[in-house]
Amino acid sequence: MGMLKNGVPSEATLCRVENGIDDLAMADRCISVIGISQLIFNLLYGR
Repeated sequence: MGMLKNGVPSEATLCRVENGIDDLAMADRCISVIGISQLIFNLLYGR
């Protein structure tokens, strides 16, 4: 029960654990996507 002392993990968390997805690698990928999105936005709207 030690795993549940802070509450029940979300379904997304359980899915990542079950499929062996590395949270840090996923966070790096998300940051890359945000950076590319900002670049495209700036090119399109000149900001």
